[in-house]
Amino acid sequence: MAIRADKRLSEDKRLSTDVQPSVDKRLFLALLPDAAAREALVATQELVTPHLAKPKPTAPGNLHITLAFLGMCDARQEAAAARALEEAAAQCAPFDIALGTLGCFEKKRGGSIVWRGVDGDTDALHTLHDTLVDALVDEGFDLEGGPYIPHITLFRGARPVTAAGAEAGVPLTETLYDLGGRLGDNLTPWPVRAASLMWSHRPEDTGLLTYDEIARVELAAADNATAGDAAAGDNATQAGTRPHSRTLFIDADACPVTREAIDCARKAHMPVVIAGNTTQNLEHHIRPDDPRRREDARRSFWVDTLDVSIGSDSADFAIVERLAPGDVVVTQDIGLASMVLGRGGTAIGVRGHIYRRETIDSALLIRHEEKKVRRAGGRTGGPAKFTGEDRRRFVRNLMRILRGE
Repeated sequence: MAIRADKRLSEDKRLSTDVQPSVDKRLFLALLPDAAAREALVATQELVTPHLAKPKPTAPGNLHITLAFLGMCDARQEAAAARALEEAAAQCAPFDIALGTLGCFEKKRGGSIVWRGVDGDTDALHTLHDTLVDALVDEGFDLEGGPYIPHITLFRGARPVTAAGAEAGVPLTETLYDLGGRLGDNLTPWPVRAASLMWSHRPEDTGLLTYDEIARVELAAADNATAGDAAAGDNATQAGTRPHSRTLFIDADACPVTREAIDCARKAHMPVVIAGNTTQNLEHHIRPDDPRRREDARRSFWVDTLDVSIGSDSADFAIVERLAPGDVVVTQDIGLASMVLGRGGTAIGVRGHIYRRETIDSALLIRHEEKKVRRAGGRTGGPAKFTGEDRRRFVRNLMRILRGE
């Protein structure tokens, strides 16, 4: 989600007054894809188009990642935006991102916005965004806050269709989830070496929406090592150790793969803790002959249940309190997955998605934005139907984790 700026500028800020008046322009700051990334985005549009009813695709030349949206700006504001861009670029080193998964922002009217997300070094991307926002505020732009969700808009006004071409009731999120599987795991890299000041307008000769680059600034700062790994190590030390190497925790809240997870732990000779409240009947997932105490463990495998109070986050915090570095958690809760990664553990979703530190922040921001839409009365769509392929993918990926592959 782009940061929006009010047209007004604070009078006490340092906007220069030596710029001659000119035509006001609708401006934003963005990252532009290189040829390979642009080609991959166009290919994604071609993949998705047959599944949408009369979508409005983004023109290939307009594909971008928005860093900040400024709205209508006069010449003084344009100069201030250019200065802010130069200041931010001087503080940020080049980095690499990659094209990520498909998603959408659903709207009540006018169809949805279909986008492709961002993978790779998203920490560096957020650093660039935050640095740029600070520089814009220093230049006098009055920015509205909100979560930054980097993405590339592929279509507007999107609705799913049936094979026959008629509009269908299948959620667009489910359609995109299925199509996302065709993108594969080899995500197209996108080297970020510069950021641009863009002008959104409709030339008189064509009348088509056009994004023209009016300034481009190279990222110039020296690359600095991050303390992320060290911080993770500190968290691991604080969490403590156990006599056994690892434990598999299962967040039982609406988990469709609890038995499969226990089966995997049984094969990998790893202890299991199932966390949930008393209404979830945790015991029915456990075999009568499964060891229930550490001292009765069979080749390190035994199963315990963790009954927690009824509440949306009770199981999450109960798991985190007991988590040690190297432990594995099965959950479909992004918030819990983030805490697990922060404490040196591994988190896997019920469909087999392995959460990563590089992308967890973006996932949290998307969840936050979707909650805002729902609170405002909008729709974000539900998850795709759980399938047999999801179950097989989960078992396959969890076994790889437990075996250390």
